[in-house]
Amino acid sequence: MNVPRIIERAMLKMLQDHADVGATTWLRAWRSLALTADNKRGTDRQFPLVDIRCAPATYDEDQTTMACICQIIMASNEDSDLDHAVIVGIETAVRDCCERYYQQWRTAATGVEATTFNTELTTAADEESKTFSVTGVTFSDSLMPYDEDGHCTVGFTMVFHFGRIKLTA
Repeated sequence: MNVPRIIERAMLKMLQDHADVGATTWLRAWRSLALTADNKRGTDRQFPLVDIRCAPATYDEDQTTMACICQIIMASNEDSDLDHAVIVGIETAVRDCCERYYQQWRTAATGVEATTFNTELTTAADEESKTFSVTGVTFSDSLMPYDEDGHCTVGFTMVFHFGRIKLTA
Protein backbone atom coordinates (compact mmCIF):
# COMPACT_ATOMS: atom_id res chain seq x y z
CA MET A 1 0.00 0.00 0.00
CA ASN A 2 1.43 3.37 -0.99
CA VAL A 3 0.00 5.54 1.78
CA PRO A 4 1.94 8.67 0.74
CA ARG A 5 0.38 8.49 -2.75
CA ILE A 6 -3.10 8.01 -1.26
CA ILE A 7 -2.73 11.00 1.07
CA GLU A 8 -1.23 13.16 -1.71
CA ARG A 9 -4.23 12.36 -3.93
CA ALA A 10 -6.71 13.24 -1.17
CA MET A 11 -4.90 16.50 -0.42
CA LEU A 12 -4.72 17.36 -4.15
CA LYS A 13 -8.45 16.79 -4.64
CA MET A 14 -9.36 18.81 -1.55
CA LEU A 15 -7.17 21.75 -2.59
CA GLN A 16 -8.37 21.62 -6.21
CA ASP A 17 -11.98 21.76 -5.08
CA HIS A 18 -11.83 24.07 -2.06
CA ALA A 19 -8.72 26.30 -2.03
CA ASP A 20 -9.16 29.47 -4.07
CA VAL A 21 -5.58 29.65 -5.37
CA GLY A 22 -6.43 31.23 -8.71
CA ALA A 23 -6.93 29.75 -12.15
CA THR A 24 -3.26 29.94 -13.15
CA THR A 25 -1.89 28.13 -10.08
CA TRP A 26 -0.80 24.58 -10.80
CA LEU A 27 -1.51 22.01 -8.09
CA ARG A 28 0.50 18.80 -8.27
CA ALA A 29 0.82 15.63 -6.21
CA TRP A 30 4.36 14.28 -6.49
CA ARG A 31 3.37 10.61 -6.87
CA SER A 32 0.34 11.25 -9.10
CA LEU A 33 1.38 13.75 -11.75
CA ALA A 34 -0.99 12.17 -14.28
CA LEU A 35 -3.95 13.43 -12.20
CA THR A 36 -2.97 17.00 -12.98
CA ALA A 37 -4.45 18.20 -16.27
CA ASP A 38 -1.47 20.48 -16.91
CA ASN A 39 0.88 17.49 -16.88
CA LYS A 40 -0.46 16.54 -20.32
CA ARG A 41 1.58 19.44 -21.73
CA GLY A 42 4.72 17.48 -20.98
CA THR A 43 6.01 19.57 -18.11
CA ASP A 44 6.20 18.47 -14.53
CA ARG A 45 5.71 21.92 -13.02
CA GLN A 46 4.89 25.52 -13.75
CA PHE A 47 4.48 28.57 -11.55
CA PRO A 48 2.68 29.62 -9.48
CA LEU A 49 2.64 26.17 -7.94
CA VAL A 50 1.31 24.16 -5.00
CA ASP A 51 3.40 21.01 -4.63
CA ILE A 52 2.14 18.19 -2.38
CA ARG A 53 4.74 15.64 -1.21
CA CYS A 54 4.38 13.00 1.48
CA ALA A 55 7.27 11.16 3.08
CA PRO A 56 7.07 7.39 3.45
CA ALA A 57 5.23 6.33 6.59
CA THR A 58 7.05 6.07 9.88
CA TYR A 59 6.09 3.38 12.39
CA ASP A 60 5.55 3.39 16.14
CA GLU A 61 6.92 0.64 18.34
CA ASP A 62 3.88 -1.60 17.72
CA GLN A 63 4.44 -1.48 13.93
CA THR A 64 0.70 -0.89 13.49
CA THR A 65 0.38 2.80 14.34
CA MET A 66 1.99 4.92 11.65
CA ALA A 67 2.38 8.53 10.56
CA CYS A 68 2.89 10.14 7.18
CA ILE A 69 4.29 13.67 6.92
CA CYS A 70 2.73 15.68 4.11
CA GLN A 71 4.65 18.76 3.01
CA ILE A 72 2.76 21.41 1.08
CA ILE A 73 5.10 23.78 -0.75
CA MET A 74 3.86 26.90 -2.51
CA ALA A 75 5.98 28.82 -5.00
CA SER A 76 5.70 31.73 -7.43
CA ASN A 77 8.02 33.35 -9.96
CA GLU A 78 10.06 36.10 -8.35
CA ASP A 79 9.98 38.28 -11.49
CA SER A 80 6.17 38.33 -11.70
CA ASP A 81 5.60 38.44 -7.93
CA LEU A 82 7.89 41.26 -6.83
CA ASP A 83 5.74 42.23 -3.84
CA HIS A 84 5.00 38.56 -2.93
CA ALA A 85 1.25 39.19 -3.19
CA VAL A 86 0.71 36.08 -5.35
CA ILE A 87 2.55 33.69 -3.06
CA VAL A 88 0.94 35.17 0.06
CA GLY A 89 -2.51 34.81 -1.52
CA ILE A 90 -1.84 31.18 -2.44
CA GLU A 91 -0.40 30.46 1.00
CA THR A 92 -3.47 31.96 2.68
CA ALA A 93 -5.93 30.02 0.51
CA VAL A 94 -4.13 26.70 0.99
CA ARG A 95 -3.61 27.16 4.72
CA ASP A 96 -7.23 28.24 5.24
CA CYS A 97 -8.47 25.15 3.38
CA CYS A 98 -6.22 22.87 5.44
CA GLU A 99 -7.30 24.60 8.66
CA ARG A 100 -10.96 24.05 7.75
CA TYR A 101 -10.24 20.37 7.06
CA TYR A 102 -8.38 20.07 10.36
CA GLN A 103 -11.21 21.72 12.30
CA GLN A 104 -13.78 19.44 10.66
CA TRP A 105 -11.66 16.37 11.43
CA ARG A 106 -11.02 17.46 15.03
CA THR A 107 -14.66 18.17 15.83
CA ALA A 108 -16.11 15.37 13.66
CA ALA A 109 -18.13 18.05 11.88
CA THR A 110 -19.42 17.55 8.38
CA GLY A 111 -17.83 19.95 5.92
CA VAL A 112 -16.91 20.02 2.26
CA GLU A 113 -13.15 19.85 2.86
CA ALA A 114 -13.32 16.75 5.08
CA THR A 115 -15.92 15.10 2.85
CA THR A 116 -13.79 15.64 -0.27
CA PHE A 117 -10.57 14.52 1.46
CA ASN A 118 -12.16 11.39 2.94
CA THR A 119 -13.95 10.42 -0.27
CA GLU A 120 -10.73 10.66 -2.32
CA LEU A 121 -8.78 8.87 0.44
CA THR A 122 -11.23 5.96 0.30
CA THR A 123 -11.28 5.90 -3.50
CA ALA A 124 -7.48 5.84 -3.74
CA ALA A 125 -7.16 3.16 -1.04
CA ASP A 126 -9.85 1.02 -2.70
CA GLU A 127 -7.93 1.17 -5.99
CA GLU A 128 -5.07 -0.54 -4.15
CA SER A 129 -7.45 -3.02 -2.44
CA LYS A 130 -6.35 -1.68 0.91
CA THR A 131 -8.15 0.06 3.72
CA PHE A 132 -6.73 2.25 6.41
CA SER A 133 -8.09 4.84 8.78
CA VAL A 134 -6.74 8.29 9.54
CA THR A 135 -6.75 8.40 13.33
CA GLY A 136 -5.05 11.73 13.83
CA VAL A 137 -4.14 14.94 12.01
CA THR A 138 -1.63 17.48 13.27
CA PHE A 139 0.20 20.46 11.85
CA SER A 140 3.97 20.22 12.09
CA ASP A 141 6.96 22.23 10.89
CA SER A 142 6.65 25.21 8.61
CA LEU A 143 9.04 26.20 5.86
CA MET A 144 10.48 29.66 6.34
CA PRO A 145 9.73 31.82 3.27
CA TYR A 146 12.70 32.12 0.95
CA ASP A 147 13.66 33.38 -2.50
CA GLU A 148 15.93 31.13 -4.54
CA ASP A 149 16.51 30.26 -8.19
CA GLY A 150 13.98 32.90 -9.26
CA HIS A 151 11.14 31.56 -7.09
CA CYS A 152 9.43 32.73 -3.91
CA THR A 153 8.71 29.70 -1.74
CA VAL A 154 6.88 28.97 1.52
CA GLY A 155 5.31 25.85 2.98
CA PHE A 156 4.06 23.84 5.92
CA THR A 157 3.53 20.23 6.89
CA MET A 158 0.62 18.20 8.15
CA VAL A 159 1.05 14.80 9.76
CA PHE A 160 -1.52 12.09 9.15
CA HIS A 161 -1.54 9.40 11.81
CA PHE A 162 -3.18 6.12 10.87
CA GLY A 163 -3.50 2.44 11.58
CA ARG A 164 -4.00 -0.46 9.26
CA ILE A 165 -7.43 -2.01 9.30
CA LYS A 166 -7.43 -4.51 6.44
CA LEU A 167 -4.49 -5.78 4.47
CA THR A 168 -5.05 -7.99 1.46
CA ALA A 169 -2.50 -9.49 -0.88
